[in-house]
Amino acid sequence: MKKLFKLLGFLISAVFVLLIMLVVALTIFIDPNDYKDELTILVKEQTGRELTIEGDLELSFFPWIGVEIGKVQLANAPGFGETPFARVEQAGVKIELLPLFRNQLVADTIILDGVQLNLVVKPNGQNNWKDLANAAEKKPAEKIKAKKDTAETSEKGLVVAALDINGIKISDAQFILDDQKSKTYLAIENLKLQTGHLTIGKPVEFEASLDFKDKKTAKPRHIELSAELAVDMEKQTLQVSDLVLETGELQLQGNVNGTSILDDNRKFTGKIKVSEFIPRDLMQEFGIAVPETKDPTVLGKANLEASYASTSDSVKLSSLKIKLDDTSLQGQIDVSHFKDPIVKFTLDVDDIDVDRYLPPPQTDAGSSSQDQIGTKQATASKTMEGKAMTGNEILLPVETLKGLNLEGSLKVGKMKLANLRSEQIEVGLAANKGNIRVHPARAKLYQGAYNGDIRLNVRGATPVLSMNEKLTGVQAEPLFKDVADLDWIMGRANMAAKLTSKGNTMNALKKGLNGNAQFSFMNGAIKGYNVGYMIRKVNASFAGQPAPKEEVQETDFSEFKGTATIKNGVVHNNDLLLNSPLLKITGAGQADLVREQLNYRVKAEIVANIQLQGGDPLEKLKGEQIPLLITGSFVDPKFKLELDKILEAKIKAKVKQKVEEKKQELKQKLEDKLKDRLGDKLKGLFGR
Repeated sequence: MKKLFKLLGFLISAVFVLLIMLVVALTIFIDPNDYKDELTILVKEQTGRELTIEGDLELSFFPWIGVEIGKVQLANAPGFGETPFARVEQAGVKIELLPLFRNQLVADTIILDGVQLNLVVKPNGQNNWKDLANAAEKKPAEKIKAKKDTAETSEKGLVVAALDINGIKISDAQFILDDQKSKTYLAIENLKLQTGHLTIGKPVEFEASLDFKDKKTAKPRHIELSAELAVDMEKQTLQVSDLVLETGELQLQGNVNGTSILDDNRKFTGKIKVSEFIPRDLMQEFGIAVPETKDPTVLGKANLEASYASTSDSVKLSSLKIKLDDTSLQGQIDVSHFKDPIVKFTLDVDDIDVDRYLPPPQTDAGSSSQDQIGTKQATASKTMEGKAMTGNEILLPVETLKGLNLEGSLKVGKMKLANLRSEQIEVGLAANKGNIRVHPARAKLYQGAYNGDIRLNVRGATPVLSMNEKLTGVQAEPLFKDVADLDWIMGRANMAAKLTSKGNTMNALKKGLNGNAQFSFMNGAIKGYNVGYMIRKVNASFAGQPAPKEEVQETDFSEFKGTATIKNGVVHNNDLLLNSPLLKITGAGQADLVREQLNYRVKAEIVANIQLQGGDPLEKLKGEQIPLLITGSFVDPKFKLELDKILEAKIKAKVKQKVEEKKQELKQKLEDKLKDRLGDKLKGLFGR
């Protein structure tokens, strides 16, 4: 038995020596470069393309089975020019021989240098890789045989039991996609990839860098990526940790955990964090025009972090935190059904000044503030008239609105928009195939509150808008001052409106506005106009007297209210009422919302429930209804007191009275004289 084992050992050693001698002989006597032509012919037969091998082929058999190849290129498909379809400067791999007998794959570093791949799609849709895909397809019989051979191999246990690769090194790689049909150009240049030691069941570190272009003329963006990767194909799991991606000033960190990665139930979860960056610089780096903003310091800093969960048909961002300049946002966003996306969100913003991000106001250089305001008002009026006449306005994005499928809520602690300041804002948004609703919509503003319900239906040929809005307890003076730079009314305001409209533009929606509204202002004043003083001044002018002493230019009121009907963008009011200690004003008129013009005729009546000083002309006008005409624009209303007619009538009546009194006086004097002169004669005549 001992001799038998000795003999077996001798035979195995002999076979091993013979094997080594065979490998050495193959290395010495066989030159793989002698088979270049045959290899070129074979590729030509299989693909119809020319294979050019410029470099040498090198083989090794012991202790490594290795192959190294120099410059090789594969010609492009017919009709796609002289640029090679693929090119490799150098490639090499070495596998240790003896571990293969133990079903173990032990390899040195796999090297791939100077890889170039050019993918082109012509305007007619033809591409330069379809012929290769067709050539690679096997016949059904060949597929069956290959499947059978694979099954037999698996049954025999010829599978890799262990993997040990020193690493993979790719350098100077380039991949280009030039899709002329969709006008898409993507290029990855200067790609470098290097991994650490590759072993089954153990994570591997890798580093990569590349230059990316999305246009032929675009400046390439440099991207660097590093991470630790662990993949278990049997369990279908993936773990990426210590992920770092950098491009310019942007740095992203995160991790990935994947399950069922090879089937339709795949799911990936993890966290991402974007370190603070400068949005303006990033936009410039990506070729995005930086908008001109009212505040040139905005878009100066930002950062982001979130947890995510994604499947093949959904992605959810939770624990989302975004910081932009001085504003913080928190919440979550859920997008599902990618082919027809459904978006759900819950967002909470602390404090934002939206006006800082809007374009700066356009003013004429060298003009005063007042001139600029006047110019702005005139320009705005002309612009509105022009829009009303021509309808030259940007269309509503109807098709985009039809495609929205949203459901979410937004809360804002404080906000400034169009100079309107509000807080405790809550907005609910729902959009389903063109039916859009903003509800609830509420906010605190100017010591009062806003509540609204806004709907927009764009399913039909013409969008339909409906609004039900209320303002309660709002201080009118700061509200109008901030929103429209109007400073002519004070008081606590309540307003309500139910409106509908149709149109494809904002101008058309204004023109088509219909509905009802009501308003009231309590315990306030109309600033800039003192109706009592105006009456005194006009009266003095007619009487030829000096103008009265200047008074505060305000008309106080206890209430100022009315209701209105809106028809085709014009507000009609017939029950205007203003009560003040001095006056009672009633009236009617209209306001054109499209042209922003007023045309109101009101009547001011001096009330008798106040004590007026003796000789005050207002005392004589008690009970009289004095016409007051209000015209002009919303931003610059004009008030004209039509007291002249009343005063003229009073003067005429007074003159008439004086004439009558004078006539009576003359008549009496005449009668008295006649009586004196004729009295004695008449007495003698009748014997008396």
